[in-house]
Amino acid sequence: MRAFSSASAAYNLAYKQMLLASLAVLGLGCQPNSDAQSGGPQAASVPAAAPAVPQRPQVDTAAEPQAPEPIMISAGEDRWIKLAELPWEQWYLQYLDGKRVGYSHVLVQRSAIESDTQRLRVTRTDCLEVDNDGVPTRFKRTIDCLEFADGRVIDISDSSQTLDNVSHTQGKRLRGKFTATTRKSTAGENEEPISIAFDWDDTAWGVMGLQAVMMRHVPQPGEHLQADVFAPQLYKIAHAELLAGQFDLTALPGGKTQSLLAVDISLRSEDSGMLSRNWINERGEVLKTVALSGPNLSTFWTPAEVAYRTRDEFELADVLGGHVPLVGKLPTRQAQQVVYQVDRDAAAAGEDVFKLLAKSAVQSKVSLNALSAEATVKLAELQSPDTADASPGEPEECYLQASQWVPAKHAGLMKLAHQWAVGPQPVDDKATDAQAVDAQPVDAQPVDAQPVDEKAASQPHSTAIRLTRRVHQEIALVPLSRTVAGPLETLQRKSGDCVAHALLLTSLLRAQGIPARSVSGLRIDPDKPTQMQFHTWTEAWLTDRWLPLDSSIGALAGVDRLKFSDSCLSSDNPYEIILPVFRQMPGLQVRVKSFE
Repeated sequence: MRAFSSASAAYNLAYKQMLLASLAVLGLGCQPNSDAQSGGPQAASVPAAAPAVPQRPQVDTAAEPQAPEPIMISAGEDRWIKLAELPWEQWYLQYLDGKRVGYSHVLVQRSAIESDTQRLRVTRTDCLEVDNDGVPTRFKRTIDCLEFADGRVIDISDSSQTLDNVSHTQGKRLRGKFTATTRKSTAGENEEPISIAFDWDDTAWGVMGLQAVMMRHVPQPGEHLQADVFAPQLYKIAHAELLAGQFDLTALPGGKTQSLLAVDISLRSEDSGMLSRNWINERGEVLKTVALSGPNLSTFWTPAEVAYRTRDEFELADVLGGHVPLVGKLPTRQAQQVVYQVDRDAAAAGEDVFKLLAKSAVQSKVSLNALSAEATVKLAELQSPDTADASPGEPEECYLQASQWVPAKHAGLMKLAHQWAVGPQPVDDKATDAQAVDAQPVDAQPVDAQPVDEKAASQPHSTAIRLTRRVHQEIALVPLSRTVAGPLETLQRKSGDCVAHALLLTSLLRAQGIPARSVSGLRIDPDKPTQMQFHTWTEAWLTDRWLPLDSSIGALAGVDRLKFSDSCLSSDNPYEIILPVFRQMPGLQVRVKSFE
């Protein structure tokens, strides 16, 4: 059964490519014998922790050894996973022709009924993206299934979406029959529901399919297993032949290797088939899959923290163009203080507006009601005589530490931070002018520079401003990207978006012994001043307060923004400073109430 029909030949091809890519995970699904298509995926960076994708293994058909007697592994006989092992969760990255095209997530947990020990809830999500004649096309599918612990299916909920097509299937197995109804919409228009029914007895495995089979009976070298499994991509029962080979020393994420058992799997229905090689550990868990027929697909188990970045990158791509409407008279460039009112639509989900807004040395807030709050943002001053807004105590140690995305202890970056902190300044000293300094190569000295002021450079305030201006001078600002670049990569490219600017400035400040953190929120769009857009900048601890610095403009941050959150950037996932803001933006509206 097709998940949903196409509106054009281009959509047909893109959908087939994504469908075929999803078949590789855990050996589930079938590759049609005819009309197989393959295409080049969108180029995407492979996480450093992911292993290189090998060439497709060669299958020697010249001489086939005598196959051992097959062992039939049937559902309905015994548990495939113990209660103590729940929840069982795995993440996988998927590749097509060696290029990363998406991820899969599998979660198996106990039934929602606390006393129910016989049933499991299985949730599997596949998110894939392929390039169709230069146009990236996204496919996302989530299958939610209630099963008995012995692999027998009870019911299935299946949702898919791509382009402007959305499909939802609801199915149930009862008395040896499986019936399902699919409701589909294209460009917002609902189509007639489609119903199917087929035989499904107690011996056929459910959505976990081959993974459950191999965890129920872990294959041993030379063993031949058989099983009937449900193929979600076709909504059919397919017959599987599993032939275990020998142990291989296999590359895994993070540069590690592990001795894994290679298992060749043939999965066939009456009109479809797929051949794959899978590598399993001692528990029967699949850690790598390579397709031996059809497109050059491969799937790798990956640590959750690596998969989170891929998942979040996909989510960011979907919301990248989001903005918040801005109404009221716009503040002038000379404004010293602006009062904003932030409202949330009652029908929109999201955090309480008052809690959403952060309090800082330059931003105060007042709750108006459950859906509205007022924020007063004043212009920051390096040496303010007013200490009323000074932050209590000293900053935590994490704001000085190095991490994956803040390589403050990197020898080259530490040297560069010192060079930029004491080096000559740009001749134009207008800190509020975003175009004050032209971008120059990192290793070049600016033309017409002022003499070095060693005494001023030794002061934290001066160091912070010098580094802010220098990053602005050296790193060209580009639009926000779905892929986060680390500081070393930004220095190499000599360009970066606001996130890259914030990460680099934070790293340089910490390298100079100044506590620093990343800040996320909204900023008035300079190109479209009737809206606010996502923005990230930096805060540095200077004397007794966190002061906002923005290297994308080369100055102290102005009154054209609202702060939502900050982070010490200790996580391995940089999207944690981006996505929470985007998730809160739908349903918001900002009004400029007054300025002075």
